[in-house]
Amino acid sequence: MFTKILVPLDGSVMAEAALRPAAEFARCMGAELILATVHEDLPLRYYPTDAGVIQAALDDARADATHYVHAQAELLREREYNAHAVAIEGTNVAAAILDYSEKHGIDLIAMSTHGRSGLTRFLMGSVADRITHSAKVPVLLVRPDLS
Repeated sequence: MFTKILVPLDGSVMAEAALRPAAEFARCMGAELILATVHEDLPLRYYPTDAGVIQAALDDARADATHYVHAQAELLREREYNAHAVAIEGTNVAAAILDYSEKHGIDLIAMSTHGRSGLTRFLMGSVADRITHSAKVPVLLVRPDLS
């Protein structure tokens, strides 16, 4: 039985594909839905432009991402789900999700695959792939309908 379901979201419609099945599991099991965004720490010393300008842009993006997951959680609460949002800090998205999962007693991670394959997946990597192979809890992967 699942009591805490983590749903990582990146603001894309593809990532949101995991919300419906995660919410169905939560409703059936009386589980808590935790919607997460990951704020990836970037080493600003490697950027040739003014670090202050880049930091301001990163701060704005983080604020937008945090607002987004909180809004998604509010929509779920309006439909009487036990949902809340978190912003996770980390240097690597997959590692941050796995670390949060272990530290907060997550029972299930539900996420979208984003549908990449072949060379694109090789070059860009796959957060879902890394989480699936490293998680100590079940992972529900949802392939978004791209039609």
